[in-house]
Amino acid sequence: MIWVDEVYAVADSKGSCLVHLKDDALYMDEDGPRKSSAIEWLAQAYGYVCAARAYQQGSNSAASKAFLAQVRNASYKHPLPKSGTLIIEVEDKRILGPLSLITGTVKDFQTKRILVEAELKLFAEQ
Repeated sequence: MIWVDEVYAVADSKGSCLVHLKDDALYMDEDGPRKSSAIEWLAQAYGYVCAARAYQQGSNSAASKAFLAQVRNASYKHPLPKSGTLIIEVEDKRILGPLSLITGTVKDFQTKRILVEAELKLFAEQ
């Protein structure tokens, strides 16, 4: 399941993706996006940013398997909107072999207001 719509920006240790909220998407329920959807957006955004970075550097290396290993310090500052566009920003904090420790935010694209912040530990197997 792919919930990220596009890669927005890529830099050395960070990047961002966009999610255009859709009423019929799997991350929605009758009240709007589920809170847990924000964690999945962060994990997927990190994967796409890493893939885009590798592509820019001329590398074909991509993870064959990737898993969310830990969520820390997740903070839901404001409710997720039912419509509009979100910008998902992720940044490498530490890479230890197949483990990546990242921080990320989910923001409203128009207002840039932070909706969710979290730290994730991700495992990727080459």
